Amino acid sequence: MIRLAFLGVLLLGGLIALGGFFLVRGSETMLTDAPQQEQTASMQPDPVVAEAERLYFLQGIDLDQGAITLVLFNLGPSPLIVRDIDVLKAAQDSAYVTMTGTDGQTLGQFTPATASALTEDNIAQIYRDDRLVGTVSCAMSACGSFADTPDINYGDLRTASAPIQRIEDHFDTHADYLSTIDAIAADPDFMLLHARPQTDFPQPRNAASMQISFPTVIAPASAPLDAVAHELLVSFALASVLADGASLRDVTITDVGNGVVGDGDSRTPVLAGGAPISYPDVRYYSVTALVDGAADLDQSALDTLTNQTLDQYDFAADFAVFAREHLQSSCADCFWILVDGGSSTRARVIQSQPESYALEYFDLRDTP
Repeated sequence: MIRLAFLGVLLLGGLIALGGFFLVRGSETMLTDAPQQEQTASMQPDPVVAEAERLYFLQGIDLDQGAITLVLFNLGPSPLIVRDIDVLKAAQDSAYVTMTGTDGQTLGQFTPATASALTEDNIAQIYRDDRLVGTVSCAMSACGSFADTPDINYGDLRTASAPIQRIEDHFDTHADYLSTIDAIAADPDFMLLHARPQTDFPQPRNAASMQISFPTVIAPASAPLDAVAHELLVSFALASVLADGASLRDVTITDVGNGVVGDGDSRTPVLAGGAPISYPDVRYYSVTALVDGAADLDQSALDTLTNQTLDQYDFAADFAVFAREHLQSSCADCFWILVDGGSSTRARVIQSQPESYALEYFDLRDTP
């Protein structure tokens, strides 16, 4: 019995020792694995951050060829320009716009002259001899204020720039318009720059025109107006007063019809049974003419037209009889004949469209 008890104690001790051995080995394994996991985590590469791509917009421009002008936009109430070639050359390695942001978004770009357009996103335009070389832009939605953004660097361009004076000129002859364009092209202190129209430049000549109203023709109802003969009369009269280059386009003669009797003082229709009283013995005709190549006539010319085209039948005696018989009045002068559109005894210009040309350009005389 004692011997069996001794063996049992030995067996129990062996089991306890074996369990302690594996417990210790397990702890060592756990302690050994932890540093390996930390080392693996520390070996992971950092995320790659894309660098912003910059466009140095004066690089690649031959600044020694022709007269170079740089126009800066959206930095004040009016554009600024830089013409000092030394300043422009010094800024070639410092003036830039960010082309691509760190997130890959497109910001700035250079657009050649053939595809350039003036928009609110424009930063600058480069000109050679007043001809556009290209446009630098940066989307306002991305660049924000051009005056204060890290995506645009002007170098020393802003401090060396100066505002330019815009001139808005108007001409009433095509010759003056064209001669001014030629003068601008010949003088480096005046330029068209971004005011140069992209189409229809120079403008073609737009001929002046006018409409002339002639004396109203009054003819007996029994002998209506010969419209063809009167049109020839108007044509000959105009030919005698129009300047070289002006010509008659057409003559319009309109049969207005009979007039109605009106009160001599109020110029309102006289009524019989609530209706106006027509005077049937004469008919009225309005006469107008359109002329191209001129927009006005002096008073002497208008007087000539009046004298040569006045054709008004004198119906005073006939109307006196009408007044006695139909109006029961011996005072013919107390009445007036009213006509649609009125009646005139003289020629006058009623519409005028002179030649008109607009030209915008810039005065650079006060700029460095």
